[in-house]
Amino acid sequence: MAGLPTAYITVADADAINTSAEWTALIEAEKETALSWGRVYLDANYSCAIDSSDPSDNVQYANALFGNYYAQGVLYESQGSRGDEKTTTMEKVKAGSVEVQEQFATGTNGDTVKGDPFQDVSNLLMIDGCSYVGGSSASGTIQTVRAR
Repeated sequence: MAGLPTAYITVADADAINTSAEWTALIEAEKETALSWGRVYLDANYSCAIDSSDPSDNVQYANALFGNYYAQGVLYESQGSRGDEKTTTMEKVKAGSVEVQEQFATGTNGDTVKGDPFQDVSNLLMIDGCSYVGGSSASGTIQTVRAR
């Protein structure tokens, strides 16, 4: 898909992992888009070295899960709706230039507060040395911009 990065996993491999009704209802092009958005989320929220030509099994699995979350409509939703961690104060997704921007609440000492909405995937990625950067980010905004 133009403007989005190539996913770390193929649609065929992701089909073997994702069995939700939302995922199976998608056509192949929609699955590719969901997986690409899954990679955007992974790249923007995790700090690790990923060989894009040969990503690890854990990275591919995580990309498939994030693609499924995108298909279900929960990948970029407000964190506040995921539980008690109502830390997102502003969220914006712009499809035209593929821009994702979130602004997070700050704690009493001024540090950014962001809970990990997908702890299960983070635990998987930790095996490969990847860490979720949202919790320790010094910035109040995380922004990913990809040229169209």
